[in-house]
Amino acid sequence: MYYKSALFLGLGGASLAAFAYILTRVNLDFAGRAYAVCGGIYIVSSLLWLHFVEKQAFTKWDLIGGAICLLGACAVLYGGRG
Repeated sequence: MYYKSALFLGLGGASLAAFAYILTRVNLDFAGRAYAVCGGIYIVSSLLWLHFVEKQAFTKWDLIGGAICLLGACAVLYGGRG
């Protein structure tokens, strides 16, 4: 049991470090936008983890919140550039 916890902790830490490193490679004019889009995707990924790994059913609020986050990420990514 402790082995699995340590494995997930290591994978999570490595993923976070990789994300931080990749974010430093983004053009500074777009880093904030990239970070905002990743935040929306992170929230949806967390809901998928909740459903498929933790075996909990989605509530209507999970689905509504996830949709709002995806729409917000799309608005940031594809919205007008003034």
